[in-house]
This record gives sequence, C-alpha cells and structure tokens, in this order.
Amino acid sequence: MNTISRIIVLLLVSFLLFSCGKKILLNNYLKNEKSWVMYGKTAERDFFVADSINLPLKVKYKTVLKSGLNYSSITAMDGSIFVGDLKGYVYKIELSTGRIKNYMNYKQPILTSIIVKENELIIPVAGLKDKKSYLIIYNMIQGDEKKEIEIEGSVEKDPILDGENLYLVTTNGFLYRFDKNYNIDWKTELGSTVNSHIACSKDLIVVGTIDGKIYFISKSSKIINSIKTNGTLNSGFTIRNGFVYVGDNKGILYCIDKSGKIIFQKKLGASIKAIPSVDEEKIYVGDVLGNIFCVDRSSGEIIWTKNYGGLINNSILIVGDKLIIPNVQKKIFILEKVTGKILQELEMDGRVKFSPVYIDGKVIVGCDDKKIITLSN
Repeated sequence: MNTISRIIVLLLVSFLLFSCGKKILLNNYLKNEKSWVMYGKTAERDFFVADSINLPLKVKYKTVLKSGLNYSSITAMDGSIFVGDLKGYVYKIELSTGRIKNYMNYKQPILTSIIVKENELIIPVAGLKDKKSYLIIYNMIQGDEKKEIEIEGSVEKDPILDGENLYLVTTNGFLYRFDKNYNIDWKTELGSTVNSHIACSKDLIVVGTIDGKIYFISKSSKIINSIKTNGTLNSGFTIRNGFVYVGDNKGILYCIDKSGKIIFQKKLGASIKAIPSVDEEKIYVGDVLGNIFCVDRSSGEIIWTKNYGGLINNSILIVGDKLIIPNVQKKIFILEKVTGKILQELEMDGRVKFSPVYIDGKVIVGCDDKKIITLSN
C-alpha cells in the first residue's frame, strides 16, 4: 500500500470514528447527590429550589454541541450533565468545567431530557416520518445499550420516573407505564393527540390532550376522572400538595384538585406553553407575549404582572426569593419574587429554550445556537 492510500485509509477511519462518537462510561458508580434527574426535577414537575443564590451571575462556561435543542432541560447527577440534541447526539458533560467527556449518536431527534436512573440513562428517541420512535436504556458502567424498546407513536414530551416505574406519552395519544425492568406494564389509548407534558403524584397520573381534555389516571391505568377545558393544552402539568396546575392556549390558568374539581380558572394573558412553577404560596408562569404572572395559589388572584419583552415558552425556575426566567429573545431575567422587579438581565448567545436548572450553585440553560451555558457568581 502506497503512502497516499495509507493517508486515505487513515482519514476514512478517523471520519468513521468521529461520526460514531464514543461510548458514555463511568469510572465509578454514580452517587445520587447534586442531582436533577428529569425535566422538572421530580415526577410532580417541581421547578422550585429552597436555596439562595447570590447576584450578579456571570457566564462560567459555554459548551458547544453538534446541533440545536428542543424545549426541555439538562439533567445532572454527581458532577455530570446529560443532554440530547436535535440530531440525536447524547452528551455527558463535566459539571465543573463544561467539557464534553463522551457522546453518542442515535441519528434521530431527541426532543426531551435524558432521565438519569442510578447508573442508567433513559433516552427517548423521537420518531421521524419513515423511522419509528424508541426508548433506549443505556448502562453507563458497561458502556452499552441494556434495552431498546420500540414505541407506538413519537416521544416528544418529557417522560417521568416515579420510583421504579417510568411513564411516557406519545404524540398520537398512548400513555405507557414501564416496570423497573422496562417491560410494558400497560398502555392506555387516549383517543387524541397529546402535545403537553404529563405529571404524576402518589396516586395518579395527569395527562392532557390537544382538544383540551384532562385525564386523571390511576397507577393501574383506570381513568378516574376527565374534564374539558376551554382551550388546547400545549404546556404541561405541575402538582403540589394534591392540586394540579396547568395553562391553556387561551391564556387560562387552572387549579384542579385530584378528584377533577376545578378550584379556580383565571384568565391571564396570551397562550401558555410553559408548565406553571409553584412554591409554597404562589404560582409563576409566562405566556407567548412575554407576560409574567404571579398568582395566589389559593384564590387565583393575580398578585403582579410584568412584561419585559420577548416570549416565554418554558418554565420559570424559582430559587429561594428569586425567579430565573428563560426568554427566547436571547435573554435571561432574574426577578425579585415578591415584586417582579428586575435584579439582573443577562444577554445570551441565542434564544433560551431550556428551562433553567439549579445545581451545585450553578444555573444551567440551553440555547438554540447549540450551546449549554452555565452561570454562577
């Protein structure tokens, strides 16, 4: 073999190695600390952190990915960040430095967060027109796929992990429950398109359809109750102290008890695409016209309203007495929770699409210019 042939072979091998990526491996078993294991942190979708954060925040690092991001969040555990992009790449990123340690490519879009369960990654791979949707269970200790499960319909809204059980919904209206070994326990057909995130409490799962129906479903798959809202559901649910909160495309915020009774419905502003964020007393949510609302949890009365421009498509992060608000106009606002006053405004490189995550004193967001950006003081 001559020199030119050797060079060509070497280049081809290098290209193949690069395009295939690397296995995600762990040197040691993960410790369940400094963790944010799913979108909304818990199965109830909890965007509230009882901590304090000092200002001003500054950019600590930026991690450049291979493709853009959908509306979700990073997940993290024990010093590692996990995230997937629109080209099907899954990354393990070092939390302290932002350095990409490993990546893999599944060649189909990943539109949700990557769930971390002990030393496994649960990777929902969305379907394409000519390709099916899959749930990948990846073992980070062994560095290979433990299981690949074909899903009927595309997984485009974030699954939830409830103890040992996993729940997910597909766009064509199937709700799945998987057991601890990722076998399908049951599958329920809802009869309509689903375009919102599910949530789960101790005794029920809540799911909404595009025609405005909300279903309360038992852990054994029985539909307990269903109610019809005034509009289309494109956001998702959060559950706190037994009450369910959701917004619709007409800008109406609902508080519903677990029996399906509407406690209040309050017209706020424009279409709500973000899951409401809830603390001990208040609800915080933004709409597609950039309005930010603080609403009393008990009465539904509006405490304050602000508009600082832009559009809010994802959930507000509550850290102690501050609100961290993602904005697709390339900004992050940090507000005083009590009044809505701006405490800091940060310009980002691209539209902020991820709901912020707070972990280990850092705020982590994602932008559609293929960047993960970490802020700290």
